[in-house]
Amino acid sequence: MEKGRNNIPEISEKAGLSQSCVGYHLKLLLKQRVVTVAQSGRVGRWTLTKYGQEKLFSSS
Repeated sequence: MEKGRNNIPEISEKAGLSQSCVGYHLKLLLKQRVVTVAQSGRVGRWTLTKYGQEKLFSSS
């Protein structure tokens, strides 16, 4: 997800997890301001926030 915006099916496929699992966890990350979502109709495009990127790369 560090490369641009992705929707739940794309993230699900890359991660090898179910779409419901990915959606559930993205909603938790949204509450913590780690990700944002841009709605376009019924499709949401998820992306890391600056805070999320800092957390991702500082934990390496």
